[in-house]
Amino acid sequence: MRPLTAGRARTLGVRVVVAAAAPLAMIALAWALSSISDRLLWIGPLDRAAFGWVVVAPVWLLAPSAAAIAMRSLGTRASAGIAVAVVATAAIPAAFLTWQSAAFPGCSTGTIRTPSEMLAPAATIGAILGIGLGAACFVAAELWRDGHPRTAVLAGASVHLATSAVAFALGPLYIIGPLCQRPPIG
Repeated sequence: MRPLTAGRARTLGVRVVVAAAAPLAMIALAWALSSISDRLLWIGPLDRAAFGWVVVAPVWLLAPSAAAIAMRSLGTRASAGIAVAVVATAAIPAAFLTWQSAAFPGCSTGTIRTPSEMLAPAATIGAILGIGLGAACFVAAELWRDGHPRTAVLAGASVHLATSAVAFALGPLYIIGPLCQRPPIG
């Protein structure tokens, strides 16, 4: 094994940062595209639902593939470390956005639950999304490194889809019932 020189360490550091940023950039791009389609309602011939399925969902599901491409020249230990960084970096914003939407639903009559009561459910959903993305990135990177790029894309997207589906299914279960108080009668 060659000694780690300053130039090699800098190059390795850049590759690690790019590998950690690649899936997060794809997730941010999917979120931005979704936000744009929600505001525009129509993008060319596609309404926002069709745009979500045709554009946003594939960008979301290909995030682990972006990580696999960026991590293909790194070792398993580096990939595991990057996956852990991706988990932490993805889980925190996911939990915050989930909490913000559940804790402050925009009720004109007041909310039923306090924002602090929404912390645990939002943290659980954020953790599932973050862990799912990190696991999908690691699986895809390992398969890509082993010379199976098609399988890496499919496996990464499948793991990411499955864990995202679990998080989205648990959302209504954790945040069950109405969020707003009833309007006064009369």
